[in-house]
Amino acid sequence: GPGPAGKLIVHRAVDGNSAVQHCNQHDYRRALIQLPLPDLRPEHMMYYLREKAGSKCHATSVVAIAEAKNQALIHEGLKAGFNDYLIAPVSRERLEAVLARFGELAERK
Repeated sequence: GPGPAGKLIVHRAVDGNSAVQHCNQHDYRRALIQLPLPDLRPEHMMYYLREKAGSKCHATSVVAIAEAKNQALIHEGLKAGFNDYLIAPVSRERLEAVLARFGELAERK
């Protein structure tokens, strides 16, 4: 469902470390992570989001976006705890379906 004001608030991160900074400041409902990240492996990203004490995103739904040729990275992400993945290029329908499915999945603290 929509947020309090009925709109989606999006914060873009240029790389993994930038995303980690965002997640130390905000409790996101979901994160779309484009793989490969220039600076972090998927399992390290998930460690920073889900395990690290400073993170506010322990319950965030994480969806990977990757090209079909990056199957190994997608697999690594899923093994590390990503909730789902999308193959790029992503259609609006597929994106909306995933956002809807994981919209209320994460328990709000």
